[in-house]
Amino acid sequence: MSRERNVLIGLLTVVCLLQFNVIADVVVHPCPTKCTCFKWLNIGLTIDCGNRPRIDPQELCEQIDSLLISYVNDSLNVLIIRNTSLSHVPRSLCRLTTLAVLQLLWNRLVELPNNCFMDFHRLWLFYANGNDITELSKFNGIGLGQLVHLSVTGNKIAYLGNGDFDGIGQLTSLDLSDNKIAYIENGVFDGIGQLTTLVLSGNKIGYIENGVFDGIGNLTDLNLGGNKIGYIENGVFDGIGKLTNLDLSGNKIADLPSGVFNGMGQITQLGLGFNQIAEQ
Repeated sequence: MSRERNVLIGLLTVVCLLQFNVIADVVVHPCPTKCTCFKWLNIGLTIDCGNRPRIDPQELCEQIDSLLISYVNDSLNVLIIRNTSLSHVPRSLCRLTTLAVLQLLWNRLVELPNNCFMDFHRLWLFYANGNDITELSKFNGIGLGQLVHLSVTGNKIAYLGNGDFDGIGQLTSLDLSDNKIAYIENGVFDGIGQLTTLVLSGNKIGYIENGVFDGIGNLTDLNLGGNKIGYIENGVFDGIGKLTNLDLSGNKIADLPSGVFNGMGQITQLGLGFNQIAEQ
Protein backbone atom coordinates (compact mmCIF):
# COMPACT_ATOMS: atom_id res chain seq x y z
CA MET A 1 0.00 0.00 0.00
CA SER A 2 1.39 3.40 -1.00
CA ARG A 3 2.31 6.10 1.49
CA GLU A 4 -0.37 8.36 0.01
CA ARG A 5 -3.07 5.74 0.55
CA ASN A 6 -1.92 5.28 4.17
CA VAL A 7 -2.28 9.02 4.69
CA LEU A 8 -5.77 8.97 3.23
CA ILE A 9 -6.81 6.04 5.42
CA GLY A 10 -5.54 8.04 8.36
CA LEU A 11 -7.74 10.94 7.29
CA LEU A 12 -10.75 8.66 7.09
CA THR A 13 -10.04 7.44 10.63
CA VAL A 14 -9.92 11.04 11.80
CA VAL A 15 -13.28 11.74 10.18
CA CYS A 16 -14.81 8.71 11.90
CA LEU A 17 -13.47 9.85 15.25
CA LEU A 18 -14.90 13.29 14.63
CA GLN A 19 -18.40 11.85 14.41
CA PHE A 20 -18.04 10.85 18.07
CA ASN A 21 -16.68 14.26 19.11
CA VAL A 22 -13.38 12.88 20.38
CA ILE A 23 -11.16 15.35 18.55
CA ALA A 24 -10.29 18.71 20.06
CA ASP A 25 -11.49 21.57 17.90
CA VAL A 26 -11.00 25.29 17.51
CA VAL A 27 -14.10 27.44 17.02
CA VAL A 28 -14.00 29.32 13.74
CA HIS A 29 -15.21 32.91 13.31
CA PRO A 30 -16.98 34.36 11.48
CA CYS A 31 -19.41 31.48 11.21
CA PRO A 32 -22.78 31.63 9.40
CA THR A 33 -25.65 32.83 11.55
CA LYS A 34 -27.12 30.14 13.83
CA CYS A 35 -24.43 27.64 12.77
CA THR A 36 -21.37 26.15 14.44
CA CYS A 37 -17.99 26.06 12.77
CA PHE A 38 -14.80 24.49 14.01
CA LYS A 39 -11.42 23.51 12.68
CA TRP A 40 -9.66 20.43 13.98
CA LEU A 41 -6.05 19.27 13.86
CA ASN A 42 -5.36 22.06 11.34
CA ILE A 43 -6.56 19.76 8.53
CA GLY A 44 -10.34 19.72 8.73
CA LEU A 45 -13.25 22.15 8.83
CA THR A 46 -16.82 21.36 9.94
CA ILE A 47 -19.85 23.62 9.38
CA ASP A 48 -22.98 22.41 11.17
CA CYS A 49 -26.26 24.35 11.26
CA GLY A 50 -28.23 21.73 13.20
CA ASN A 51 -31.17 22.01 10.77
CA ARG A 52 -32.28 25.06 12.70
CA PRO A 53 -35.41 26.76 11.32
CA ARG A 54 -35.64 30.21 9.79
CA ILE A 55 -32.17 30.22 8.24
CA ASP A 56 -32.36 31.91 4.84
CA PRO A 57 -30.75 29.54 2.26
CA GLN A 58 -29.38 32.32 0.05
CA GLU A 59 -27.89 34.24 2.95
CA LEU A 60 -26.42 31.01 4.32
CA CYS A 61 -24.85 30.16 0.97
CA GLU A 62 -23.24 33.59 0.80
CA GLN A 63 -21.92 33.32 4.35
CA ILE A 64 -20.47 29.85 3.80
CA ASP A 65 -18.99 31.02 0.52
CA SER A 66 -17.19 33.87 2.31
CA LEU A 67 -15.93 31.48 4.99
CA LEU A 68 -14.59 28.93 2.51
CA ILE A 69 -12.78 31.59 0.47
CA SER A 70 -10.49 32.13 3.44
CA TYR A 71 -9.41 28.48 3.24
CA VAL A 72 -8.58 28.35 -0.47
CA ASN A 73 -4.83 28.59 0.19
CA ASP A 74 -4.91 26.79 3.53
CA SER A 75 -4.23 23.18 2.42
CA LEU A 76 -7.53 21.97 3.86
CA ASN A 77 -7.78 18.14 3.73
CA VAL A 78 -11.28 17.47 5.07
CA LEU A 79 -14.49 19.49 4.74
CA ILE A 80 -17.82 18.58 6.32
CA ILE A 81 -20.96 20.66 5.73
CA ARG A 82 -24.00 19.17 7.42
CA ASN A 83 -27.54 19.89 8.61
CA THR A 84 -27.99 23.06 6.56
CA SER A 85 -30.63 24.51 4.24
CA LEU A 86 -28.18 24.74 1.33
CA SER A 87 -29.77 23.86 -2.01
CA HIS A 88 -26.59 24.45 -4.03
CA VAL A 89 -22.89 24.08 -3.31
CA PRO A 90 -21.13 27.43 -2.71
CA ARG A 91 -18.82 28.09 -5.64
CA SER A 92 -15.79 28.74 -3.43
CA LEU A 93 -15.89 25.07 -2.44
CA CYS A 94 -14.80 24.27 -5.99
CA ARG A 95 -11.48 26.03 -5.27
CA LEU A 96 -10.56 23.83 -2.30
CA THR A 97 -8.48 21.53 -4.46
CA THR A 98 -6.40 20.09 -1.60
CA LEU A 99 -9.41 18.21 -0.19
CA ALA A 100 -9.06 14.47 0.31
CA VAL A 101 -12.41 14.00 2.09
CA LEU A 102 -15.64 15.89 1.34
CA GLN A 103 -18.90 15.24 3.18
CA LEU A 104 -22.07 17.19 2.34
CA LEU A 105 -24.52 15.54 4.72
CA TRP A 106 -28.22 16.13 5.45
CA ASN A 107 -28.54 19.36 3.54
CA ARG A 108 -31.05 20.22 0.80
CA LEU A 109 -28.81 19.98 -2.25
CA VAL A 110 -30.81 19.39 -5.42
CA GLU A 111 -27.80 18.51 -7.57
CA LEU A 112 -24.07 17.98 -7.48
CA PRO A 113 -22.22 20.88 -9.09
CA ASN A 114 -21.19 20.57 -12.72
CA ASN A 115 -17.47 20.92 -13.49
CA CYS A 116 -16.75 21.75 -9.86
CA PHE A 117 -14.08 19.10 -9.31
CA MET A 118 -11.84 19.65 -12.32
CA ASP A 119 -8.71 19.99 -10.15
CA PHE A 120 -9.63 17.78 -7.18
CA HIS A 121 -6.83 15.30 -7.84
CA ARG A 122 -6.51 14.29 -4.17
CA LEU A 123 -10.19 13.69 -3.35
CA TRP A 124 -10.52 10.13 -2.13
CA LEU A 125 -13.89 10.04 -0.36
CA PHE A 126 -17.06 11.96 -1.28
CA TYR A 127 -20.35 11.61 0.61
CA ALA A 128 -23.51 13.56 -0.31
CA ASN A 129 -26.01 11.65 1.81
CA GLY A 130 -29.44 12.85 2.93
CA ASN A 131 -30.02 15.59 0.36
CA ASP A 132 -32.63 16.19 -2.38
CA ILE A 133 -30.49 15.21 -5.38
CA THR A 134 -32.69 13.91 -8.22
CA GLU A 135 -30.11 12.97 -10.86
CA LEU A 136 -26.41 12.45 -11.42
CA SER A 137 -26.31 13.42 -15.09
CA LYS A 138 -24.95 16.91 -14.32
CA PHE A 139 -22.22 15.50 -12.10
CA ASN A 140 -18.96 15.66 -14.03
CA GLY A 141 -16.32 13.43 -12.49
CA ILE A 142 -13.49 14.85 -14.59
CA GLY A 143 -10.67 15.58 -12.17
CA LEU A 144 -11.78 12.93 -9.67
CA GLY A 145 -9.40 10.26 -10.91
CA GLN A 146 -8.38 9.33 -7.34
CA LEU A 147 -11.92 8.98 -5.95
CA VAL A 148 -12.34 5.60 -4.24
CA HIS A 149 -15.56 5.94 -2.22
CA LEU A 150 -18.75 7.66 -3.42
CA SER A 151 -21.97 7.66 -1.40
CA VAL A 152 -25.19 9.43 -2.41
CA THR A 153 -27.64 7.62 -0.13
CA GLY A 154 -30.98 8.98 1.01
CA ASN A 155 -31.62 11.23 -1.96
CA LYS A 156 -34.26 11.28 -4.73
CA ILE A 157 -32.35 9.82 -7.67
CA ALA A 158 -34.78 7.98 -9.95
CA TYR A 159 -32.63 6.94 -12.91
CA LEU A 160 -29.06 5.84 -13.65
CA GLY A 161 -27.92 6.62 -17.19
CA ASN A 162 -24.78 6.34 -19.27
CA GLY A 163 -22.18 8.93 -18.36
CA ASP A 164 -23.27 9.33 -14.75
CA PHE A 165 -19.95 7.95 -13.48
CA ASP A 166 -17.55 9.13 -16.16
CA GLY A 167 -14.13 10.21 -14.92
CA ILE A 168 -14.05 8.18 -11.69
CA GLY A 169 -12.43 5.00 -12.94
CA GLN A 170 -10.67 4.19 -9.64
CA LEU A 171 -13.92 3.94 -7.69
CA THR A 172 -14.12 0.79 -5.54
CA SER A 173 -17.31 1.40 -3.54
CA LEU A 174 -20.56 3.06 -4.64
CA ASP A 175 -23.55 3.44 -2.33
CA LEU A 176 -26.84 4.57 -3.90
CA SER A 177 -29.16 3.08 -1.30
CA ASP A 178 -32.47 4.63 -0.22
CA ASN A 179 -33.12 6.62 -3.36
CA LYS A 180 -35.97 6.25 -5.86
CA ILE A 181 -34.06 4.44 -8.61
CA ALA A 182 -36.48 2.55 -10.86
CA TYR A 183 -34.35 2.00 -13.96
CA ILE A 184 -30.67 1.33 -14.65
CA GLU A 185 -29.45 1.86 -18.20
CA ASN A 186 -27.20 -0.76 -19.75
CA GLY A 187 -23.59 0.41 -19.75
CA VAL A 188 -23.92 2.88 -16.88
CA PHE A 189 -21.21 1.07 -14.90
CA ASP A 190 -18.80 0.50 -17.80
CA GLY A 191 -16.40 3.27 -16.73
CA ILE A 192 -15.91 2.04 -13.15
CA GLY A 193 -14.44 -1.40 -13.69
CA GLN A 194 -12.50 -1.34 -10.39
CA LEU A 195 -15.74 -1.35 -8.38
CA THR A 196 -15.91 -4.07 -5.71
CA THR A 197 -18.95 -2.93 -3.67
CA LEU A 198 -22.25 -1.69 -5.11
CA VAL A 199 -25.22 -0.89 -2.85
CA LEU A 200 -28.60 -0.33 -4.51
CA SER A 201 -30.86 -1.36 -1.64
CA GLY A 202 -34.01 0.54 -0.71
CA ASN A 203 -34.86 1.72 -4.21
CA LYS A 204 -37.70 0.98 -6.65
CA ILE A 205 -35.91 -1.32 -9.09
CA GLY A 206 -38.41 -3.73 -10.63
CA TYR A 207 -36.37 -5.26 -13.43
CA ILE A 208 -32.70 -5.66 -14.32
CA GLU A 209 -31.65 -6.08 -17.93
CA ASN A 210 -29.04 -8.61 -18.99
CA GLY A 211 -25.67 -6.93 -19.33
CA VAL A 212 -26.20 -4.18 -16.75
CA PHE A 213 -23.36 -5.53 -14.60
CA ASP A 214 -21.01 -6.57 -17.42
CA GLY A 215 -18.72 -3.56 -16.92
CA ILE A 216 -17.95 -4.30 -13.26
CA GLY A 217 -16.33 -7.71 -13.37
CA ASN A 218 -14.37 -7.09 -10.15
CA LEU A 219 -17.53 -6.74 -8.07
CA THR A 220 -17.56 -8.88 -4.91
CA ASP A 221 -20.51 -7.36 -3.00
CA LEU A 222 -23.88 -6.48 -4.55
CA ASN A 223 -26.86 -5.37 -2.47
CA LEU A 224 -30.23 -5.21 -4.24
CA GLY A 225 -32.34 -5.72 -1.13
CA GLY A 226 -35.55 -3.82 -0.49
CA ASN A 227 -36.49 -3.17 -4.12
CA LYS A 228 -39.43 -4.34 -6.25
CA ILE A 229 -37.67 -7.00 -8.30
CA GLY A 230 -40.19 -9.65 -9.34
CA TYR A 231 -38.17 -11.77 -11.75
CA ILE A 232 -34.53 -12.35 -12.61
CA GLU A 233 -33.53 -13.68 -16.02
CA ASN A 234 -30.73 -16.11 -16.64
CA GLY A 235 -27.56 -14.25 -17.54
CA VAL A 236 -28.13 -11.14 -15.40
CA PHE A 237 -25.19 -12.00 -13.16
CA ASP A 238 -22.94 -13.61 -15.76
CA GLY A 239 -20.64 -10.59 -16.01
CA ILE A 240 -19.65 -10.55 -12.33
CA GLY A 241 -17.68 -13.75 -11.88
CA LYS A 242 -15.96 -12.58 -8.67
CA LEU A 243 -19.17 -11.94 -6.76
CA THR A 244 -19.21 -13.52 -3.29
CA ASN A 245 -21.98 -11.61 -1.47
CA LEU A 246 -25.40 -11.06 -3.05
CA ASP A 247 -28.45 -9.64 -1.24
CA LEU A 248 -31.84 -9.97 -2.96
CA SER A 249 -33.93 -9.95 0.20
CA GLY A 250 -37.09 -7.87 0.56
CA ASN A 251 -38.12 -8.02 -3.10
CA LYS A 252 -41.05 -9.65 -4.91
CA ILE A 253 -39.24 -12.61 -6.43
CA ALA A 254 -41.59 -15.59 -6.81
CA ASP A 255 -39.38 -17.87 -8.87
CA LEU A 256 -35.68 -18.32 -9.63
CA PRO A 257 -34.93 -19.96 -12.99
CA SER A 258 -32.49 -22.84 -12.97
CA GLY A 259 -28.98 -21.59 -13.64
CA VAL A 260 -29.64 -17.95 -12.74
CA PHE A 261 -26.56 -17.92 -10.51
CA ASN A 262 -24.29 -19.76 -12.95
CA GLY A 263 -21.23 -17.80 -13.97
CA MET A 264 -20.93 -15.95 -10.69
CA GLY A 265 -18.15 -16.32 -8.16
CA GLN A 266 -18.11 -18.61 -5.18
CA ILE A 267 -21.09 -17.15 -3.34
CA THR A 268 -20.57 -17.19 0.42
CA GLN A 269 -23.59 -15.07 1.37
CA LEU A 270 -26.88 -15.09 -0.51
CA GLY A 271 -29.89 -13.20 0.87
CA LEU A 272 -33.30 -14.27 -0.44
CA GLY A 273 -35.48 -13.67 2.59
CA PHE A 274 -38.75 -11.72 2.51
CA ASN A 275 -39.56 -12.59 -1.09
CA GLN A 276 -42.44 -14.61 -2.55
CA ILE A 277 -40.50 -17.75 -3.38
CA ALA A 278 -42.63 -20.83 -2.74
CA GLU A 279 -41.05 -23.68 -0.84
CA GLN A 280 -40.14 -26.62 -3.05
